Amino acid sequence: MGENTFVTFWQDQCVGVRDIVEYCHDFFNYFLYRLVLINCDARDVTKILRYLPDPTRRLSIAYYGRFVSQYMRISLQRLRSFDIPSIHLTHSGITCFDLNAFLRYWQQGGSRRTKCLDIMLSRVNFDILFHETRAVERGQDVTRKYKDDDIDITITGGYDIRRNGDGRLATCGYWADNSFKMFVWRRNQNR
Repeated sequence: MGENTFVTFWQDQCVGVRDIVEYCHDFFNYFLYRLVLINCDARDVTKILRYLPDPTRRLSIAYYGRFVSQYMRISLQRLRSFDIPSIHLTHSGITCFDLNAFLRYWQQGGSRRTKCLDIMLSRVNFDILFHETRAVERGQDVTRKYKDDDIDITITGGYDIRRNGDGRLATCGYWADNSFKMFVWRRNQNR
């Protein structure tokens, strides 16, 4: 490992993530942008280097399936506690009911720093997912360009939800790669 790498082991990985994020914020007054967690032991450094080949890149929390599926599922409470710009979950155990609760939590002002949410789901029920969210469905004829930090994507259709208080808009959808994605638009971004 290089000098720019921080290696740590935790009994409860989610508590460890929270502690690292809080430590970086409190000590350095710096918000982490990306924190990659990988389930591997010290003998398999190549797995870590494959996910973080360039330590100078901006640091989002990314849970990869090998990590989550072998240790624990991510609960709704833990998902809410990750108030970070980018969240990517695979094999997390999150359901449409959980996502609905998270979307309503976000609308009420929770997870204010979250810009991108990407969660793998095997199937989605839009009635459950957007229940009581006042989501506005956009037709397939509506195409918008979303760009923020390292994300540059064209969004076709989707569902728009608005946050109470500050009026921020998020576009949600279910993509062909079996993932639910939510992108929060910047205030000055064309949408």
